[in-house]
Amino acid sequence: MARFVISGISEETVRSIGGTGIKRANKPNLIFAGLSDAQKSALIKQGASVRPVKKVSPLVSPPTVSPPIVSPPIPQEALPMYTRTR
Repeated sequence: MARFVISGISEETVRSIGGTGIKRANKPNLIFAGLSDAQKSALIKQGASVRPVKKVSPLVSPPTVSPPIVSPPIPQEALPMYTRTR
């Protein structure tokens, strides 16, 4: 029994033909399942797209990069401000 990526058909249909280890992917309408050749043929006859799994890799999020810490400017004493009065 080999592992396949199935699209274009419901998860219930894959279960009904006897697929094993069924997992739904994060992407819509993608199902991973173990199928025999007869089960694969049955799904293809029902209009599903069935492709073998070539490579398995975990979903890895890129590392989060925090922005550099910037300290506020040091306050400087301002010169007195004179205004004219009439």
